[in-house]
Amino acid sequence: MRIYSIFLTIGAALLTVACAPAPSPAGDPGRTGGSAGTGSAEAGSLAGTAWTLVDLGGRSLEPPPARGAPTLRFDATDRLGGFAGCNTFFASYQLQGAQLRFGEIGSTRMACTDDDSMTLEQQYLAALGTVTRWERSGSTLTLSSDQRTVARFRLGAADPRS
Repeated sequence: MRIYSIFLTIGAALLTVACAPAPSPAGDPGRTGGSAGTGSAEAGSLAGTAWTLVDLGGRSLEPPPARGAPTLRFDATDRLGGFAGCNTFFASYQLQGAQLRFGEIGSTRMACTDDDSMTLEQQYLAALGTVTRWERSGSTLTLSSDQRTVARFRLGAADPRS
């Protein structure tokens, strides 16, 4: 009877631990942007957000190109993806405060027949590779490298391929 009680107690303890909510990544500086200070996201993280490119290196993309504007989507597992102008792309990302770094960017390999889409894609992916900082102000995300703005986005991904 005593052994049965011990197993029942251990089983209840394991069930309690297994059903407890997972800790929030909000306190993990490698996954969040923080909640205050310059370069921080208002919500504290980019995870779970999707963005549409509106400006690349000072060049406005409004109205968007014929194939749609490039997009950027951050997920909760430190991965990102989106539409680059012709192909979809993917990479890892690391956040630490206002610092943002993207891992090696991979993409699908479709060829687009119009040179504008391919040129935009090449410029966009090259620009993402230079990003070192981020700042969110309302529904605008600005990605920077050193002291220059690399790209500006508006909240929401307009393209279903992202």
